[in-house]
Amino acid sequence: MLATRTRRYLLGVVLLRHIGRRARSVDDDNWQARLRATAHALGLRQRVELLESVRCTIPMTWGICRPKILLPAAATSWTAARCAVVLAHELAT
Repeated sequence: MLATRTRRYLLGVVLLRHIGRRARSVDDDNWQARLRATAHALGLRQRVELLESVRCTIPMTWGICRPKILLPAAATSWTAARCAVVLAHELAT
């Protein structure tokens, strides 16, 4: 049973790295400003990379040394309020 969990975990890590490497960086000034403001409000000092991918349908966060937030491509059409809530949730994780 432990071997099965370990394999699933490793498969998840490999898939996440695969998606993350193919994601594009979000350079939009509004998203970057929201990210900085939310990180500051939460007291975070570490830089967080914001990525976007058509391969994901929900936001994801990973990384301890180099944290990343992956947004679905549809995030470009979200309201400012939804963006703020999503970033706060992902940064608090």
